[in-house]
Order: sequence, then structure tokens, then C-alpha cells
Amino acid sequence: MPRYVKPSENRWLHPTYRKAYCFNRNGYVHTCVNSHRQATSIEWLPKNKRAAMEILRTRIDRWFYPTADVSDTNNVSELTIEHLLERFHRDKIIKLNAETQKQYMIVYKQFFTENFYLEEVDKIRAHVYAIIQGLDLAQNTIWKRMQRLRKLFAYAIELEWMTRNPITKSMVPGYEHKTVEICSEEVIYEVINYFKTRNYAMTLMIEFAYLTAMRIQEIIDLNWSDIHLDKGYFVIHGKGDRDRIFPVKYFPRAIEILEESKSMGNFKFVTWTSQQYPQRTLQDGLVQMSKELKKKYPRVTFHILRKSAINKWRKLGIDPEARNAMSGHTRVVETQFYLADPDINFFEHKLTALE
Repeated sequence: MPRYVKPSENRWLHPTYRKAYCFNRNGYVHTCVNSHRQATSIEWLPKNKRAAMEILRTRIDRWFYPTADVSDTNNVSELTIEHLLERFHRDKIIKLNAETQKQYMIVYKQFFTENFYLEEVDKIRAHVYAIIQGLDLAQNTIWKRMQRLRKLFAYAIELEWMTRNPITKSMVPGYEHKTVEICSEEVIYEVINYFKTRNYAMTLMIEFAYLTAMRIQEIIDLNWSDIHLDKGYFVIHGKGDRDRIFPVKYFPRAIEILEESKSMGNFKFVTWTSQQYPQRTLQDGLVQMSKELKKKYPRVTFHILRKSAINKWRKLGIDPEARNAMSGHTRVVETQFYLADPDINFFEHKLTALE
């Protein structure tokens, strides 16, 4: 009979059902529900606890409320790549923005020219490896596509359709880190001022992106119902269907921009429904600026605005934990992909006791 368990360093208990927990086995998360143990593809790291607990919750639900869905057939040996793609797209990818969905579709078409059974892990691995060898793509592009493949098969493991991930770490090329591209505040406000008399909605969007470090899709998805100025925050619908709050009360200019947009009668903060128009308009504007002012401007995109904002926050002395909470990524991601220079201020703040 399953017993109640106690928390420990290598065990994460479910908050309400004490006969279910996650545990560390060889550096990876495994789940245990009523003594029934199963693997996941998630590494045992503090940052992965939330994802692990979601898997545990799903498996508890399956234990007590078995589904009759055809895609959850008991005969796992009959499940194929096509079943997985259909389920993964329905459950996960359809929630992402159009551009990300497009990138996943490219991965599907490129790697799944054959419909293997999911239990044929070694065949799938060999097939993917053979395709990788024939790709004439940049190393970072291959890295990104392999990460998407790993997520796909990790979901199969979560569904209990597979026991192993065909995409091993040794198959994924290392990420080639490049110099983080940011832009000076002076140039950013030149761009903002350029759009003031030409496309005022773009002016508000560009400045808001720089103030909040929000991704372009997050700005597009921002609705008036998400904004609570009386409480000093708004809700951001981030990547991976993860919401976070932004403490806008500390950014008075951002509040002014929100109020100004609302006074214009817009049905939401920005009225565009896709990334294409604002991205293209920004790039066309930069080309025109260079012609009119006879000056070569550095590249400015919404992602560069996001990186520039995060680096500005760091120079202002905002703590890394607060920066990452506001921008919606981890410390590791910030260090690898967002900081233009080593964060020496972080160490100076943390290690003053050694002086």
C-alpha cells in the first residue's frame, strides 16, 4: 500500500497529495504516484521544479481520472510520429505566436520524412542524425532546431508514449555565442522621435518596448484587461504560455504611454495582430532615416530594444533576480544571450564582505 512520504533534498512533494512526488535519479526528474515510478526528460535543477510539478500533476490526474481519448490509447506500441506531432501541436504549439509555429512546422517537414513508431527510439535517432549530417545551415540554427526536437520528444515522455528521448545531448551541437547586439539610448530616442510625426502608434510601441523589455508578441498580446494601474502592475502573457507581472508603477513614462494609447480609443494597447507590420515598419523607417539624415544607423529591432533595456536596468543597479522576473527569462539565459559585458557590478555587490 502506498505510504505518505516526507520531503528531502532529493524529493519534491506534491502540495496536496502526499503519496505523489518528484525525485532525483541520476540527475533527472522521476515521478512517483502511489508507488508507480516513471521517468521524465527533465534535469534535476531548481529552475525545472515548476515544469516537473506540472508533469506530476498531470500524472496524478491520469491515475485518478483515466481518459478515454483515442490519442491516449493503452496500446502505446501503435503510436507513431504522426500521432505525436498532432498531439504536440494541439496541446503546445498552437498556443505560441505565428512565427514560432512556423519554425516548428519547418522542423516537422525537415526531420520527419518517415513515420516511425515511437517505440523505435534507435531508428528515430539514426534518422535524425543522418539528416543533421546533410544540413547546410549555421551551427546556431541547427542548435535551435535540435532544441525543438528535444522538446517534442520530452512531451512524448511526459505523455508516457516514450521512455527515452531519441535526441541525446551529444547530438546537439554547441551554441556559438556571438557578441550581444545592443543599441545606445541616444540612437533609440532618435528613432522614437523620427516616428513621432510619421507613425505615432509606432512611436508609442517602440518606446514602450524599450522601457519594459517586452518581446514584440507580448506587446501585441497586451489587452486592457491585463492592465491594473490602480494596483501598479500589468500582466504579461509570455513565452511558453507563462504569465508574469510587470511592476509598472516604477516606470511612470510607461504608465503615460498606456494612458495615451487608451485615450486614442484603441481596443487594446496596440491594434496590430501580428509581428509583421511593426517589424517591417521599423526596418523601413531606419532605412529612410539614414537617407534623410545622411547618417548610417546601427541595426535596431524589437529584440535589440529588449536587450538594450535589460542592459540599461543592469547599469541602473537593478538586481539580477528582479531583472529576470520582469523580462521573463532565467539568469543563465540573461548571461548567455542578453548581457553585453560581464556583470561585474553583480559580483561587487555580492562579494563586498571579502574586502
